[in-house]
Amino acid sequence: MILDKATQWFLGEDYAKHYLVDHESMIDCFLQRYHPLDLDEIKMKMYSNSPLLSMQMLHDWDTSDETKVEKIKKRIREAKGEVWNVLGRKGSGKTWVCYLLLEWAREVGRECYIACPPMKIPKFVKRVSDPAAAPMDSVVYVSEGAIQYSARTSMVGSQRDAMSILPILRHSGRLVILESQSSKIIDIMLLRMMDGLVLKQEPMYSDERHPLMNVLQILKPKSVHETLFFWGSDFTYLTDTPRPPCWSEEFSCAWYPIQDENDAIRYGLDLLDDQYHPAAIRRILIARSFSRPLEWWYEALGLVQYRELPQPESQKRVEPEIKAVREVKREKKAQKEVLEAFVGEL
Repeated sequence: MILDKATQWFLGEDYAKHYLVDHESMIDCFLQRYHPLDLDEIKMKMYSNSPLLSMQMLHDWDTSDETKVEKIKKRIREAKGEVWNVLGRKGSGKTWVCYLLLEWAREVGRECYIACPPMKIPKFVKRVSDPAAAPMDSVVYVSEGAIQYSARTSMVGSQRDAMSILPILRHSGRLVILESQSSKIIDIMLLRMMDGLVLKQEPMYSDERHPLMNVLQILKPKSVHETLFFWGSDFTYLTDTPRPPCWSEEFSCAWYPIQDENDAIRYGLDLLDDQYHPAAIRRILIARSFSRPLEWWYEALGLVQYRELPQPESQKRVEPEIKAVREVKREKKAQKEVLEAFVGEL
């Protein structure tokens, strides 16, 4: 049974079947849009297997995208202690949708953060190296890079695996948005804790017992402009996902290859400032097409004296050096700001 929000009545399958019979012409238009080749087969499924779900689909299809956007914004405003997962193949617009959700979160008055390695982000979003570092009641977007290359056991406690702290974040008032190509990289128990799923083109979803599978049999995004938002018993489908006002193509190319040694060292120092271990910095740069031995990184980062120590112990010794690097960076940044202000006055 589902609740009709207009009348506050609970509607059962018998009502749904009568509704589908009375709106057969609408069903034909709906199926011509999404299943022109399998019209009769899908129509039979709608009548026999899931009449309540089919009625919800028709209601959603008959609603404008503008109204649906307001519905999603309201959901973001009211989402306290929830985890949403954005799924879709490479190039399907996952990052686009994640920044769109952050834009909507800002519009409804929530602070926005992104947990990621150093990279270009919108001005209204603040970067954190760990999702737990974002304030309570904020919206935190955990980028795909942060999931794949976040801290392992070789790093300090503050750089915990982004996945392992989800049970804590769910009870802290934060709305956490994860981005990944496949649900298989997420532990199945955590996946079942998800409060919302946002699906783009060709999502790799593998939980056959999830009620979402009934929706995907009929309603599945087929282009980068289409997005399915699913929240358990409720869902909405955008046929024309709007472009985020803050969007830049640089956001979708955050993991562009690094070839120049100076660029690699600057990026490595940023990671060191976030308390990444040199071994982890090396792994991240390898992912960005810059491969050097671990000894090279110790020398480039000015940490030669620590290269023979075991990683956990060396991290303790490296921390004072990290603080020194951070102070130097702050001084250089302050000098740059003073110089820019002086040039601006001229």
